[in-house]
Amino acid sequence: MISLSCSIYCQQSQRLSHKLEKLLSQIISLRHELCESMSVTATRGLKGMVKADLMLKKRGEVGLLIGGLAEAVWNQKRTPRELTKRKDVDVLVAKTLKSPIVDFAGGIDWWQPITVHFDRLLTSDVASVENIDRTFWVNGNGTALTYRAELNQQLRPGLHVPSKNFALAIRITEMFASVHDSISMISEDEELFRERLARRLGMGSCLPSFVKKLFSEKPVDHGELAAFALSPVNLKEQAALNKKGQYYSKKKK
Repeated sequence: MISLSCSIYCQQSQRLSHKLEKLLSQIISLRHELCESMSVTATRGLKGMVKADLMLKKRGEVGLLIGGLAEAVWNQKRTPRELTKRKDVDVLVAKTLKSPIVDFAGGIDWWQPITVHFDRLLTSDVASVENIDRTFWVNGNGTALTYRAELNQQLRPGLHVPSKNFALAIRITEMFASVHDSISMISEDEELFRERLARRLGMGSCLPSFVKKLFSEKPVDHGELAAFALSPVNLKEQAALNKKGQYYSKKKK
C-alpha cells in the first residue's frame, strides 16, 4: 500500500499544471515557418548544413544553426534521409564581416544582423528611450527573429550546432517574446517544462554519429560564460520594428 501510494504521488508530481500544458501547446504551434516563402529551391538537411558550413568558412564568418533542424538533429536515431525530408536549413549569421550574403544563397535561409535606429523606443507602457540603435536578425523575406543570439566569444568560422539546451532555450525565448506573462508561468516548474518540451519536439540526448563526424567541435551553448548571449526581442521592439515597414529588410549591417 505504501509503495502504491508513493507511485501515485510520484506520477502526480511529474505532471504539469493545466496552465503549463496549455502553454506547452502554444509554444509548439508558435514556431514560425521560417522557410515558408523561399524564392529558390531550399537545400535541406545534412546537405544544407555542409553547404552552409563551407560558405561561412569561405567568408570567414560564424553561423549558428537555428529553426526546426537545430532541434531535429538532437536525436541519435535520425538518419540523413529523415533530416533531408523534414527540414530546410536556417542559419543565423553572428556578424557580417563583408557585404551581406545574398538572400537564400545556396538554398539556405540566412538570418543576418541589421541595425535599426529609433528616434524614440518604448521600453514599457510608461517609459521610453531616445536616439537608440537596436540589432535584429532578418532573412530575405524581411522577417525578423523574435530573439537575439549575440557572440560572447570568438569562434572558428563555419556553421556551429547549438547544444540541446541552447536549442530548447531558443524555442522558449521565442515564447517569452510572444506570449504575455510566460516567464512567470514557466518559473513554476522550469525543469519539467523543458523536459516535456524536448519530448514533444522529438529530441533525444545525443547527436547522430554522422552529424558528430561532420561537425566534430563541441556544440555551442548560451549564457554569461558561453559562446552566445540569448535574449528576447520584446513586444515593444517588435511593434516599433513593424512600424518601420519593409525598408529595414535591405539595410543589412
